[in-house]
Amino acid sequence: MKTRATAAALSILLAMSLLGLVTNSSPVSATPTTIQASLGDSIQEAINNANPGDTILVAAGTYRESLIIDKSLTLTGSGKTVTIIEGQVSVAVITIRANNVNISGLTIQSGLKGVSLVGYNASVISNNIIISNTNQGIDLQFSHSNKVLYNTIALNSFEGLHLGNSTNNLISNNAVTRNENVGIELFGSTSNRISNNTIVFHEAVQFHDQGIWISDASNGNTFDGNTVSKNAWGVDIYSSSSNVFHHNNFINNTNQADRDDQSPSNAWDNGAEGNYWSDYVGQDINPPVGIGDTPYPIGFTGDQDNFPLMSQWNPVMDVTPPLTVDDYNGAWHTVNFTITLTAADDFSGVQAIYYKINNGSTMSVNANGQPYITRESGNNTLEYWSTDVAGNVEAPHRVLAYIKLDKTSPSGSIIIDNGDTYTTSNLVTLNLSANDVVSGVSQMRFSDNGMVWTQWEQYITSKTLSLPSGDGVKKVFVQFRDNALLPSQMYDDSIVLDTTGPVISVLSPSMNSQLRSSTVTIEWNGTDAGLGVDHFEIQLDGGFPINVETRQNHTFTGLSDGSHIVKIKGFDKLGRLQETSVSFTVNTNPIGYIEISLIIIAAIIAGIAIYIFKIRKRKVPTKVMPDKKGS
Repeated sequence: MKTRATAAALSILLAMSLLGLVTNSSPVSATPTTIQASLGDSIQEAINNANPGDTILVAAGTYRESLIIDKSLTLTGSGKTVTIIEGQVSVAVITIRANNVNISGLTIQSGLKGVSLVGYNASVISNNIIISNTNQGIDLQFSHSNKVLYNTIALNSFEGLHLGNSTNNLISNNAVTRNENVGIELFGSTSNRISNNTIVFHEAVQFHDQGIWISDASNGNTFDGNTVSKNAWGVDIYSSSSNVFHHNNFINNTNQADRDDQSPSNAWDNGAEGNYWSDYVGQDINPPVGIGDTPYPIGFTGDQDNFPLMSQWNPVMDVTPPLTVDDYNGAWHTVNFTITLTAADDFSGVQAIYYKINNGSTMSVNANGQPYITRESGNNTLEYWSTDVAGNVEAPHRVLAYIKLDKTSPSGSIIIDNGDTYTTSNLVTLNLSANDVVSGVSQMRFSDNGMVWTQWEQYITSKTLSLPSGDGVKKVFVQFRDNALLPSQMYDDSIVLDTTGPVISVLSPSMNSQLRSSTVTIEWNGTDAGLGVDHFEIQLDGGFPINVETRQNHTFTGLSDGSHIVKIKGFDKLGRLQETSVSFTVNTNPIGYIEISLIIIAAIIAGIAIYIFKIRKRKVPTKVMPDKKGS
């Protein structure tokens, strides 16, 4: 059993150096863009100039740089065999110092390490060739929830891939071959999945030579679907437990599997099926078919695979493309809006989501953000598709049509009764016209004051409406609404409602008054709330009418004493007549009727007084004088 003191010491020192690192991810740019890096350009300069969320697309060629990626972005080459980044033996070719970094389509070679990811999470390293580095091909330490997928990791001087103190990572579908010491190493790492990798030709004898090396409390990891072949040790476990191995192929390794005494409770099957062992000599006579009748012993440890497979396990290959869906609900929108595309891939995972808006250029969600609809139309189109890490392309592309955006309100007009200036009826006909070139006009509503409105109703071009009662100028307001529910401005027209003639009231003289002058001025007030008064006529005692136009007074002279009647007629502009009259008496005598009446009353009172005096005088007795003789 090999020891790992050197690797343990390196990991402890590295852990101490990380105490000051900040692991928060960088914010994603609101408007991701793609930055082109051509041969002769500096990739590091492109990284420095990028915003979080951007994509750097590197053209074919060999770039001699050591890169530091310190923001969430995508670095992708034009093809893993043609875009080559060649580093220096003193540092990693690519050092990741941010969360959510994607690296793909590159050859990464000739550095101290190919990719170094220490203390950051949720990155994807996929479809690369990572080769000929003087230490590890990929070094993940204190990093979680990363994916290493579909890479070729070969000819590196120490481990092909090293997981140190890391959890919940997926290592899948990689070809790990001919690294000098170990194919895949787990050191103090838990709850990772190592799946469907090919791990071959690790046969060094001077130090380590395991296909898979598990050490220092690397517990609870799952190994499935891997082909581990032609290594000195297929899998070697040191001080680790609760790992599960099933559906792996262990083929022609010098030592298929082994563990030390501090590594109990590892499982070599899933309770129903185990692994294929090229040196298994058992038979399959009893059911179930394909499972050996006797367990396969794991070295001299006492562990065993209880359900060894009689033939090689064919790993489930990812041949199914992703499925992409959108969240557009078919409704009209009135401002520029985003359609969110979401892709799912059950195995290798989604690599990228691509789309075209209105048959435009191809964009990706990673580089350009989600589709953003800005063109006013009822038939915008969005073509979209995804690719997965295994290289499967979703086909046919999905095409979303009839994406609706209307940012412009409708326009319109209103005409009452074909443009007439007045009406004698409360019922009028509205001629309505509205236009909306994008979504079309759908509704209208009305008001007589621009504040209180009727309910929205279906748009039509002609409508009968009842005006409010009372003569005068009447306004009708209309507002239109399109299918996107954008309201128009208010439009209005006016018309004069005239249903009655003028209204006349006499101001002077008062009814049945007595006037002492033969010159009498008649005053009145005449109004018409409709079209207005056309003229007045005044007539004295049934005589000839006098047209006084719109004056509201007239003076008669030389009137005889006695009673008179004056009629006043008002005519509106439609010829309708209203009239009123006033009666009065003219008395020009010096003593008027009132004075005579007062004299008569005074005479009567005086007569009554004399009469009463005489009666009282008769009733007084005559005084008898005494006889002088008798006194």
